[in-house]
Amino acid sequence: MKTIFLTQGYSTIVDDHNAFYLAGFKWCAFKNRNGIYVIRFITIDGKYQRIFMHNEILITLMGLSIPSGMICDHIDQNSLNNQESNLRIATHSLNSFNSKIQSNNTSGYRGICWHKEVEKWIVRITVNWKRINLGYYSDLQEAIEVRRAAELKYFGEILT
Repeated sequence: MKTIFLTQGYSTIVDDHNAFYLAGFKWCAFKNRNGIYVIRFITIDGKYQRIFMHNEILITLMGLSIPSGMICDHIDQNSLNNQESNLRIATHSLNSFNSKIQSNNTSGYRGICWHKEVEKWIVRITVNWKRINLGYYSDLQEAIEVRRAAELKYFGEILT
């Protein structure tokens, strides 16, 4: 594992065998609402284009292609960990579910929140941009089990 230093005092980690190639570029820390990502700029037809390090690793160094509608996902949710073992090609839905739980979450579990009017836990899951209501439950543990079963059904793995 090697460290590459970025702008704004940040750094990223990469695999030893990718470090020499990646260190040949000027990488920057890019902050957005989802976190801090590692980017570099290129000019195409006089316009700046952003290149994300994780895509550079998947496409150029690993020789993979990212199919339409898919994106690169950082498995451990750390966008500054750009080791090959931490990157995977995923759907937008899987990538969204592999994100941190929002600070206003009332249950501590993704897709489960307290419905004040009904006074029950409501369970939802979003698949291919469509929200699916999985029901209302008095018992939080039952709501968690329903949510986990839906994750297995739609994504093949438990994400919460």
